[in-house]
Amino acid sequence: MRRREFVASGLAGLAAAPAWAATASDIAVEIDLDGQTYRYDGASGTDLGPYTDPLGQFVQDCIRVNRPQLPLSVFIRPDRGSDRLEVVFELGRLWNAQPANLPKYQARILKGAATVASVDVPAHYWFSRWRWQSAPRPVRANRAQLMDQWLMPRISDTLHPNTKPVPLVAYQPMGLAGLAAYEGATGERPEIGLMTEEQAQYLCTGNSTALAALLAQAEAAGSMPWNLRDEKTNAPVDVLVYAHGTLYGPYTADPYFPKTDAPHHPDPAHEPALSYLPYLLTGDPYHLESLQFTAAWNILCRPWQYRYRTTQVRGEAWSLRNWAQVTKATPANVPKWLLPQSHWQKLLKTYLDHYTRTFVTSTLPPRAIFRTIDWEFGDDRDGLQRGTYVSPWQDEFVAAVLGWMVLMGFSDWRPVFEWQIGSTIARTNGQSGWPRAFCTPYRLVMRANSSVPWVTSWKEAWDLTAAGLKLTVDDPDRLDLKQLFTLPYSRGALTLAKHIGIPNLDASLNWADSELSRAISSRQQLPYKWSLV
Repeated sequence: MRRREFVASGLAGLAAAPAWAATASDIAVEIDLDGQTYRYDGASGTDLGPYTDPLGQFVQDCIRVNRPQLPLSVFIRPDRGSDRLEVVFELGRLWNAQPANLPKYQARILKGAATVASVDVPAHYWFSRWRWQSAPRPVRANRAQLMDQWLMPRISDTLHPNTKPVPLVAYQPMGLAGLAAYEGATGERPEIGLMTEEQAQYLCTGNSTALAALLAQAEAAGSMPWNLRDEKTNAPVDVLVYAHGTLYGPYTADPYFPKTDAPHHPDPAHEPALSYLPYLLTGDPYHLESLQFTAAWNILCRPWQYRYRTTQVRGEAWSLRNWAQVTKATPANVPKWLLPQSHWQKLLKTYLDHYTRTFVTSTLPPRAIFRTIDWEFGDDRDGLQRGTYVSPWQDEFVAAVLGWMVLMGFSDWRPVFEWQIGSTIARTNGQSGWPRAFCTPYRLVMRANSSVPWVTSWKEAWDLTAAGLKLTVDDPDRLDLKQLFTLPYSRGALTLAKHIGIPNLDASLNWADSELSRAISSRQQLPYKWSLV
């Protein structure tokens, strides 16, 4: 790459700077917990094989050490021929274990008789993890090149009037570095989207505080209880092998992976992308490992019968984002403590087949005309009846993810994107019968009640929606102020469609750009993460 950027060690993980080289056999870890000391010796561990950096810049060994009395695994990972060392601490077992969080403990890392580091851990949650590293891996990727190659969406600060930097955050074991502990909380947040606001600001501006924040939040991904490793294989859970496996509940699961309560609650519908960009920036396999854990959890958190059924549309968007990212990022050849790229390619293909069969080729009006992947079409709320409406602002998330996937290199997904973006175009081109003043509505009604047929035109859908939600429009081409919040979602999807070469787009995108400019001129703010160009 053309230049390197370095990060202060204290914000990229727990770090010190020893001046020695180590092998795993030199290293031991002692855990002081509830008045007892548990020793993990690298010399007696299991060698899981080295990770070889695809760019040839390092080789990292991995030795797993277990103690039968404690379901805490220690992974000792020195770089060969280097003084860099990291030690990873993971709590949890899939088989024959009773889930339980650990109270506070002290971890000491030793080289021979010398203590290299001592870390006080306030608690440790089941299926969570943290690491100590002697030094963070430096940033080696050029952010402009990542966007030029469509490894990240192309965004620009030229669309954003506010240069206020993101807050400075730091990470400690089981901490969240500013992320929401309860991801399921409603409302827009900086971490939700194709990327986090911290990541977007760094890509746009190179801001060092944003870089430190995104790397701290990448460490915080380990604090979420979504790190399920199969101790039989030493890799993240293979969701293709365990096709009926789930965390959701025992019921008909085979197998059921039991969990326990923790202060952190992940939720697919509000899930941030924490690990993919940090891996692209640094090449650090810890972040790739975190991405694999998260992508597998996006399957396992559902009832196994719902693996190919939309629960929440926005949750489907962020899960699909993760599956595409992990497929793109994972090398073809990896050690046994990771799943290979072929695994993720196969998983993604099953979803391509599902989308094509269930949505793209369907003749039902909700699919063929209104282009939604919603499954149950709403419940009784907002004065609307169950089974009658969808939420197009969430479908825009799916459209944006699909568009990025195509540009990322998944060209076989283009027909799915062309199908999905048809809804965005119809709501923004001023020609379908739907007033683009409400281009990204919170609800879109497609029938009066669940016992009557679906309407078959955008004009009929608008009439039902306007009546049901008591909406009026004076100028169908003038953006209603209620849409300022959601317009960037539609505009972002349309911008990606432009790069893909979708035809008949000018009327939609030119209008969206014009209305966005008007909003910015009136001091409305566009988040960095939706500043697509």
